[in-house]
Amino acid sequence: MAYPDWKLMPSLSALRAFEAAARLGGFSAAARVLNVTPAAVAQQVRALEADLGTALIHREGRGMLLTPEGARLGAALSDGFGIIQAALGTIRSQRDGDPVTVTTTPGFAVQWMMPR
Repeated sequence: MAYPDWKLMPSLSALRAFEAAARLGGFSAAARVLNVTPAAVAQQVRALEADLGTALIHREGRGMLLTPEGARLGAALSDGFGIIQAALGTIRSQRDGDPVTVTTTPGFAVQWMMPR
C-alpha cells in the first residue's frame, strides 16, 4: 500500500470544500453544508486550483460546471471521504456505549443510590 506524502497533498479543507461544491453543484449549497460562506468555499476551490495548476470548475454567472479533471477529483474525493466515514461509523458503533455521569449530593448518593 502506498502511503501519502503529506507535503505534496493539498489542504484538507480545500479538498473538503471542493468535494462539497462538486457533489452539491454550487458554492452556496456547499457553504450551507460546511457552515461557512460561499466566498470561503470559492476561495478554497481557487486555492486548490492554484495548487494543482489546473481548472476544476468552469464558472458561468451564478452557476458552475465541473471540468473533466474536476469531475474525476470530485468522484475520488466523494469515494475517499465515504470510506473514511464508513470506517468511523464502524468504530463508533463498536463502543460499549457512552458513560453516564450523575451529579448528586453525597448524602443522596450514599443513602439511596449506592444501596440500590
